[in-house]
Amino acid sequence: MDRTRGGHSVDHNGDKETQERRELFSRQVRAGRRTYYLDVKENARGDMYLVISESRRCHEGTHERTNVMVFEEDVMNFRDAFGEVVRFIEGRSAESKK
Repeated sequence: MDRTRGGHSVDHNGDKETQERRELFSRQVRAGRRTYYLDVKENARGDMYLVISESRRCHEGTHERTNVMVFEEDVMNFRDAFGEVVRFIEGRSAESKK
């Protein structure tokens, strides 16, 4: 397993891990020392899920990575809650600029 492409797992041997978790869609957000990844993957049964990852540079050039998985049946509830969070932050930000 080679971990050189943007912190994502790259497999050149076609092993079982890659066959069981196929990446369907990916977006990357760079934010200073942090990079966020939004990856839609599919398991061997055809079930989709979202993996939200944060990769951050630490001391001595190392990287620390944290992942959260959101399963297909929960994505719409997650989207709704995330939208509420964004609206809350935008509202607070607008208030503080007054």
